[in-house]
Amino acid sequence: MRESVGSMGWAAGGVLLLAVALRLYGLSGEMPPDSLVYAQYAWNLADGSFRLATDSWYAHRFPVFIPAAPLYSWFGVGVLTTSAWPLVLSLGQIVLAMVVGWRFFGKPAGLLGGLLLAIYPLDVIEAGRMLPDMVMGGLVGWAGALWFLTTRDRSSVRGWALLVAGICLALAVVVRPYALLLLAYLGADTWIRRVPGRSLLWVLAGMAAVAIPLLAIYQLETGDLLYRVRVISNTYSSGILAEDPQWLYYISHIWSPKRFTGLFPLLLLGSALFVLLRPDRVRVSLL
Repeated sequence: MRESVGSMGWAAGGVLLLAVALRLYGLSGEMPPDSLVYAQYAWNLADGSFRLATDSWYAHRFPVFIPAAPLYSWFGVGVLTTSAWPLVLSLGQIVLAMVVGWRFFGKPAGLLGGLLLAIYPLDVIEAGRMLPDMVMGGLVGWAGALWFLTTRDRSSVRGWALLVAGICLALAVVVRPYALLLLAYLGADTWIRRVPGRSLLWVLAGMAAVAIPLLAIYQLETGDLLYRVRVISNTYSSGILAEDPQWLYYISHIWSPKRFTGLFPLLLLGSALFVLLRPDRVRVSLL
C-alpha cells in the first residue's frame, strides 16, 4: 500500500514538474492590453494610490490583481511577480484534477486528468497572464472540487471545507458574475446525490463572509451599496461593449458551426451517452 501511494506521489510530482516547465517556458513577458490595466491597478494598490470610486470595471475585479500587489511591493514589477498568481491557480487546478479523479475513479484517471490539463495549450498560455479567465476558473475549480471531495461521504460533512468553497465561489463571482451559476449546479447536485442540505448552507455562509464586508466597504467608500454592479452593468450595456439583447445570443455560440464552441455539443453528447450507458450518481453530477 505504501509503495502504491509512493509511486502515485512520484507520478503526480512528475506531472506537476512538466506543468511548471511548460508554463515557465511560455512566459514571454508579452502582456495584452487588459493585463496591463490590471497590473497598473496592482501597482496603484501597492503604492497607496488605488481608489475604489472609479468608473473602470477593471478596478472592481479585485481577485485578479490584489494578490500581485504585495509581490510588487516586495520584489518589484516583473514577469514573474505579474504571472505568479495565475500560475499558482493553474497548478492548483492540476492538483485538483488529480485528486478528484483519484478519489472517484482511481489513480490512473487522476493522473490522466492532471496530465491532460498540464499540457493543455490554452491553460499553459493563460497561466502566465493576469486576466480574469484563469482567476475565475481557478476559484470556481476550487469551489467545485471542495464540494465534491467534502460531500463524497455524506455521513461526515466537513463544514470548514464547504465554507472555504463558498468563499472561493464568492470571489469568483466578484471576478465575473456568471460564476454564480455554479450555485445552481450545487443545488441540483444536492438533490441528485442526496447531499445533506446543511452542506449548501455552509457554502452560502462562506459566500456571505465575502459579500457582506465587500458591500460594506462599497457603502463606506462610495456611498452606494451597489456601486460595483452599476459600473459593470453600465459598461456592458453601452458603446462597443453592448451585447446582443436576444435571449438566444449566448446559446447560439454553442450550436453555431462557425464558432469553435460549435464542437462543444459533440463532446457533451459523447459524455452524455457514456453516462447513460454506465450511469451512477457521481457520473451524472460530474457531467
